[in-house]
Amino acid sequence: MTAPNFFLIGAPKCGTTALSEYLRQHPGVFFCTPKEPNYFNRDYADRDTPTLARYLDYFAAAGPGHAAVGEGSTAYLHSAVAVADILAFNPAARFLVMLRNPVETAPACHAQALLNGAEDVADFRCAWELQAQRSAGQRLPRGCREPKHLLYADYCRFAPQIGRLYATVPAAQRKVIVFDDFAADPGRTYDEVLEFLGLAPHRPAEFARVNERRAIRHLQAYRALRYLGRWKRRLFGAALPWGLNRYADRLLTRPATGSHADPATDFLREYFRDDVAQLSALLDRDLRHWTAAPQAKPEPMNTESAGVPA
Repeated sequence: MTAPNFFLIGAPKCGTTALSEYLRQHPGVFFCTPKEPNYFNRDYADRDTPTLARYLDYFAAAGPGHAAVGEGSTAYLHSAVAVADILAFNPAARFLVMLRNPVETAPACHAQALLNGAEDVADFRCAWELQAQRSAGQRLPRGCREPKHLLYADYCRFAPQIGRLYATVPAAQRKVIVFDDFAADPGRTYDEVLEFLGLAPHRPAEFARVNERRAIRHLQAYRALRYLGRWKRRLFGAALPWGLNRYADRLLTRPATGSHADPATDFLREYFRDDVAQLSALLDRDLRHWTAAPQAKPEPMNTESAGVPA
């Protein structure tokens, strides 16, 4: 039976879904469905795939023409055991990692947790302040199966996670992608990934935006729909129809706003400053602009007082 030989291991909300969709279009790639089977993160309570046999079933359709067989469980980078377990499973495994400015990633993870039903505090700063209690098993939402997903600070401190990866995986078997590069030139990043995986050059139909961050318009209604879907699955073995879920998502959510310059997340720049400095050293790339104060927009010139003709 075919087994995976490359792993897109994180981080969450850093472009992994888009990259996986581009890779699916390559004739030499078999990418797992679901994207995140969550087998090797055995230190997570919400691990989705409990047995190796069930895990390998996800790759049963891979054929001899698929030189690269992969999956994209983004919890693996954060997991304390997943990378080492993957190497024990396949010593030649290759690892892809995508990283983004944590000042942007932490609020995005919070928004995703709200969408997933794992988070019940809509205000990001309030949820941030609850992390110590949640780490101790307190103030956990009913829909939260794994408190690690609500520890946004720990999840987005990338330096320790990359340090563990570098200490475990040989340099030739790992590639770290900075989201800034991927967003600026997805074609170039895609080419580099193909070269890393030993695949022939290829172009997907388009480099479309995938899995854009969304915010919830009506939290209570959205949460009620998710609980309805869970109970239907438990009672009848099936979730809500895909079309209904998609329609509800569009009705009850909207494209998220917010940026590096969002005053509501100013405190994150100071919080992550040391971690970003350490990450810069690990990657041998200066990323300190991630936590620098945003440049203030210049005031419009008063053309009358400046003597400039209208």
